[in-house]
Amino acid sequence: MVILVGAGGGFINALLLGNGTLRLPSSAPGEWNFGFLGNVLVGIAAALVVWASILPLSLERQATPIALGALGGASFLANYVQKRDIDLLEGKTGLLGDAVKTLNKPVPDPDPDTTT
Repeated sequence: MVILVGAGGGFINALLLGNGTLRLPSSAPGEWNFGFLGNVLVGIAAALVVWASILPLSLERQATPIALGALGGASFLANYVQKRDIDLLEGKTGLLGDAVKTLNKPVPDPDPDTTT
């Protein structure tokens, strides 16, 4: 069911992006264009990602989020990846900030009695 809903969402996404027309798969020397099949594959992938993240829900409650995820497939996956990247960057910048604070601490003078 998840794959069918994902494929349907990807197909509808292809229709929306193509203003009601479908781009057919094509190839040129050294390059391949999946056309609407690319949207269908992304819709399936997005539906599977959504399904995996809401697995504890009943099948009836899963249908709407899966369909929405498949419909917005490329955007959904891009946002998911960007959020993960942002979380990683926040962790790295937090560590970097701690390191900078440590480096900016004043160093005590080893012999305060000496004057130059």
